[in-house]
Amino acid sequence: MATLYGYFDESGKSHEQEVVVFSGFVTTWRHWENLGEEWKRLLRVHGLKALHFTEQKRRTSILKKFINVIKSEVEYGISYSVKVDGFNALPEILREKIGGDPHYLAFKMVVFKIIGRMAQDPGSILNFTCDEDEATTLQCYRWYKEIKRDRADMREKLASFCVADDRHFPQLQASDLFAALNRAEAERRMLGASGDVQDLFDFLKEPEFNCRLTFEAYHFDETNLEVLLSGWEEEVRKALANERDSDIIDA
Repeated sequence: MATLYGYFDESGKSHEQEVVVFSGFVTTWRHWENLGEEWKRLLRVHGLKALHFTEQKRRTSILKKFINVIKSEVEYGISYSVKVDGFNALPEILREKIGGDPHYLAFKMVVFKIIGRMAQDPGSILNFTCDEDEATTLQCYRWYKEIKRDRADMREKLASFCVADDRHFPQLQASDLFAALNRAEAERRMLGASGDVQDLFDFLKEPEFNCRLTFEAYHFDETNLEVLLSGWEEEVRKALANERDSDIIDA
């Protein structure tokens, strides 16, 4: 039985990039506190107010120091990448059910994956915190409430949904770094991009003596999105048919 805390962030916008990612880390509060203290020390040493990957992506040696903090304190990481063109090629009825944007698919898959993993630890609960984003946060929260109403396993495991400013949370800065590296890796795999931060991603994966971190990364494009969502479209059609039948009866 454990109380776990997850911090999550996105990378990429569907109207700007070809791949969007939702990623995050989960561990206990004690380890998050340890990460926070060391993270703030490194920020002071390098004269930074906060760590944002897009601003520091060329400073490889410094970023590796922060990655080492993640690897020594965080227990588990999860990332889902979705190719925008692949998502847009799905049937409209299915896209609308998911939320109309590949971001929501990646978000939902992360939640499902973590809850499935936590099922192995009866009594464990998750406190969920994501970086604030006015465009997506409200819809994510509505789905969070909906899934808790509909599913007992979600009610049992999901304890809180929080939104925070990553400037004040090293935990979210760590998730920003993780999301950005996973998007770069997804673009390399799915788009044949140059992989200009491949060294950092390989360093994140590299096992070390004091490394606690294990992480899973999934990539979805035209070749596997339909397989992933094969059961969803039929469920959507059934739900819509039931709504139409209900409307006819009410009339």
